[in-house]
Amino acid sequence: AWRAGEAVGFELNDILQALGTLLHRSPIGGARHGALQWLQVHGEAAHGAPVPGVERRPDSDLALHRELADRLGALLASTDRPDLAARAPAATVP
Repeated sequence: AWRAGEAVGFELNDILQALGTLLHRSPIGGARHGALQWLQVHGEAAHGAPVPGVERRPDSDLALHRELADRLGALLASTDRPDLAARAPAATVP
Protein backbone atom coordinates (compact mmCIF):
# COMPACT_ATOMS: atom_id res chain seq x y z
CA ALA A 1 0.00 0.00 0.00
CA TRP A 2 2.83 2.38 0.84
CA ARG A 3 4.67 1.76 -2.44
CA ALA A 4 1.41 2.15 -4.33
CA GLY A 5 0.85 5.55 -2.71
CA GLU A 6 -2.34 4.44 -0.97
CA ALA A 7 -3.26 6.54 2.07
CA VAL A 8 -3.58 3.44 4.25
CA GLY A 9 0.11 2.72 3.74
CA PHE A 10 1.09 6.14 5.05
CA GLU A 11 -1.31 5.86 7.99
CA LEU A 12 0.13 2.44 8.84
CA ASN A 13 3.65 3.88 8.64
CA ASP A 14 2.66 6.69 11.03
CA ILE A 15 1.29 4.23 13.60
CA LEU A 16 4.32 1.96 13.38
CA GLN A 17 6.68 4.92 13.67
CA ALA A 18 4.84 6.10 16.78
CA LEU A 19 5.05 2.61 18.28
CA GLY A 20 8.77 2.41 17.52
CA THR A 21 9.34 5.80 19.12
CA LEU A 22 7.38 4.78 22.21
CA LEU A 23 9.31 1.52 22.58
CA HIS A 24 12.82 2.71 21.76
CA ARG A 25 13.13 5.95 23.68
CA SER A 26 15.65 6.55 26.42
CA PRO A 27 16.48 4.62 28.49
CA ILE A 28 16.72 2.02 25.75
CA GLY A 29 16.84 -0.81 28.29
CA GLY A 30 13.15 -0.14 28.97
CA ALA A 31 12.25 -1.27 25.45
CA ARG A 32 11.85 -4.86 26.65
CA HIS A 33 9.32 -3.77 29.26
CA GLY A 34 7.58 -1.62 26.63
CA ALA A 35 7.27 -4.65 24.35
CA LEU A 36 5.80 -6.61 27.25
CA GLN A 37 3.28 -3.81 27.80
CA TRP A 38 2.32 -3.99 24.10
CA LEU A 39 1.74 -7.74 24.46
CA GLN A 40 -0.28 -7.14 27.62
CA VAL A 41 -2.55 -4.68 25.80
CA HIS A 42 -3.14 -7.33 23.11
CA GLY A 43 -3.91 -10.02 25.67
CA GLU A 44 -0.78 -11.98 24.78
CA ALA A 45 0.80 -11.50 28.22
CA ALA A 46 -1.03 -11.99 31.51
CA HIS A 47 0.73 -9.05 33.15
CA GLY A 48 3.25 -6.38 32.31
CA ALA A 49 5.75 -7.04 35.08
CA PRO A 50 9.20 -7.70 33.64
CA VAL A 51 11.74 -10.03 35.19
CA PRO A 52 13.93 -8.49 37.89
CA GLY A 53 16.69 -6.27 36.57
CA VAL A 54 14.84 -5.10 33.45
CA GLU A 55 14.32 -1.35 33.28
CA ARG A 56 10.66 -0.45 33.60
CA ARG A 57 8.47 1.88 31.62
CA PRO A 58 5.83 3.88 33.49
CA ASP A 59 2.35 2.36 33.79
CA SER A 60 1.04 5.45 31.98
CA ASP A 61 2.56 3.96 28.80
CA LEU A 62 -0.25 1.40 28.78
CA ALA A 63 -2.70 4.13 27.70
CA LEU A 64 -0.39 5.03 24.81
CA HIS A 65 -0.11 1.39 23.78
CA ARG A 66 -3.91 1.04 23.88
CA GLU A 67 -4.34 4.15 21.74
CA LEU A 68 -1.88 2.85 19.13
CA ALA A 69 -3.47 -0.61 19.22
CA ASP A 70 -6.92 0.93 18.70
CA ARG A 71 -5.66 3.04 15.80
CA LEU A 72 -3.95 0.05 14.23
CA GLY A 73 -7.00 -2.16 14.68
CA ALA A 74 -9.32 0.44 13.16
CA LEU A 75 -6.98 0.99 10.24
CA LEU A 76 -6.64 -2.71 9.47
CA ALA A 77 -10.38 -3.26 9.89
CA SER A 78 -11.03 -0.50 7.35
CA THR A 79 -9.12 -2.31 4.64
CA ASP A 80 -10.32 -5.12 2.44
CA ARG A 81 -6.94 -6.77 2.60
CA PRO A 82 -6.74 -10.36 3.85
CA ASP A 83 -5.81 -10.97 7.46
CA LEU A 84 -2.12 -11.81 7.30
CA ALA A 85 -2.26 -13.47 10.72
CA ALA A 86 -4.63 -16.07 9.29
CA ARG A 87 -2.11 -17.19 6.67
CA ALA A 88 -0.38 -20.52 6.96
CA PRO A 89 3.17 -20.30 8.28
CA ALA A 90 5.95 -20.34 5.70
CA ALA A 91 7.52 -23.37 7.35
CA THR A 92 5.67 -26.24 8.92
CA VAL A 93 6.84 -28.86 11.34
CA PRO A 94 5.81 -32.39 10.34
